[in-house]
Amino acid sequence: MKEIMDEGKLIPHDLVVQVLINALIANPSKNYLIDGFPRARDQATYFERVVGEAQAVLYFNTPLDVCVERCMVRAKTSGRSDDNEETIRKRLQTFVDESKPVVEMYKSLGKVREVDGSGDQIEVFKATRKAMLPQVSWIIGPKMSGKTVVGNCLASRTNAKLLNFKDFIAMQGLQNSSDETIVHALIQQLALEISPRILIENFPQNTFQAKFFIKNSVCPSRVFVLSCSKDLSQERMTQIPQSDASYMPSALLSKSIADYNANLKDLQGFLRSQPNILTEICTEQSVKNTLKEVCQVVEPTVINVRTSGSDAADDAQRQIQENLEQQGYISLNVAELKSLEVERSTDIGCKLEKESAAQDHTLVVEVLKRVIYSGIDGHSKFLLCGYPNQIAQARCFEENCARIAAIVYTTAKGATTVEIQKNDLANKSIDTLFSKQFRLKTMNNWDASTFEEHLGRKVSWGIVTGRGYSGSDNVAKELCSIVNGKLIKMEAVSEELKKKMGTEEEPFEGEVPIADVQAAVVAQVQAD
Repeated sequence: MKEIMDEGKLIPHDLVVQVLINALIANPSKNYLIDGFPRARDQATYFERVVGEAQAVLYFNTPLDVCVERCMVRAKTSGRSDDNEETIRKRLQTFVDESKPVVEMYKSLGKVREVDGSGDQIEVFKATRKAMLPQVSWIIGPKMSGKTVVGNCLASRTNAKLLNFKDFIAMQGLQNSSDETIVHALIQQLALEISPRILIENFPQNTFQAKFFIKNSVCPSRVFVLSCSKDLSQERMTQIPQSDASYMPSALLSKSIADYNANLKDLQGFLRSQPNILTEICTEQSVKNTLKEVCQVVEPTVINVRTSGSDAADDAQRQIQENLEQQGYISLNVAELKSLEVERSTDIGCKLEKESAAQDHTLVVEVLKRVIYSGIDGHSKFLLCGYPNQIAQARCFEENCARIAAIVYTTAKGATTVEIQKNDLANKSIDTLFSKQFRLKTMNNWDASTFEEHLGRKVSWGIVTGRGYSGSDNVAKELCSIVNGKLIKMEAVSEELKKKMGTEEEPFEGEVPIADVQAAVVAQVQAD
């Protein structure tokens, strides 16, 4: 083994893995961080087959010159025979040749947490700590506003774990502890979580908890504030049996809602001051509509590019996919992802290997869900390659993971309709379905403006204004009906914001800042 290391070569993967297994047995623990492993793809896949699936890969992306410089400093005191510049450069070249494919493999699985390793120790440590923590979201609202129902549905759909903050306090015996102690315990708990995404229900309860968490952990990627009138909360409570643990008498429910509203006033102001994290949703509607609003905020943009089958269409498909990748879309080759699960003998991979799995669309969706909702900030645009090909696949994906914004159907130049190759009507039925829903978009070459228009991001708009009693409202309504548009009334938007900025006990008084009204209008346009 020493001779192999001196030459800068890699030790056989089965020997390395056996040494690791012995170390794991000798040091039993819930979680392990294995330093410097795996260094080759066969090491990685062999380890996962015989030991278990890796939850994450921590990758320090550091320039070559920095690595050489640091190793030469270490060589002065290490006493290692392989700490010389020639061997160091060989080892680094080996990393480029053999270890990089490991990083690329795990990147395709959404497991790589990349850290810039060129900074000083404190900077790198802070970045590492943040990279290892799960992506966190919060969901709060008065009792009976639907937090648990919405939270469970959202967690199931987006590869997240739902953690109830009130239950956490009770389980840890922290009912009489200070906010600082409670939140510190929560942060410690999150550090042990293997789930890449955590949705915390009933947190934060006040502004101090929110500020302390953000300062000592991570900023939430999203905060959902649910609202519901006291009368509707009381009505919903009457539908719960008094023997149920969640039942609360009317007087206690009123007090609970009043306490929540009292804390919310200051907390809401703080959350609104944080950029791009707050989403306020009224749950005085069906659960289906509430979830639709939530999903519009959380779900990424998902595109599928399909070819009609001609050579020109195939070329157009490659061109469009390449340009989408340049724009930040992450390509998901579904066939390769399935193959990787089987090669690594993961739980899903073992199920996929069975012949009966061919018709089990939920397994493929679970594979995709883990990548799409991997907990990595900034991963919000995905390109499905080779999937879906059937209506059942598309429906399963949209019901359990995310909506497909559009299927881009590539054709030969001049063709604007769906082509049927070799009379294969069955394979084209998915195109027919998306065409009926106005989500099948034909393209024969890449054009950024056309693509954005296909996604509905190119909005045509106009302004109707006038003095009081000038008839501007009637004109606007008639114009909307003619052009099949949507009418947004600034006054109505302002009134809705007033409701959110106040409470039933203390309604908001005064004028809503025009910047807030404008932001709300833009949000409506973008969400439509």
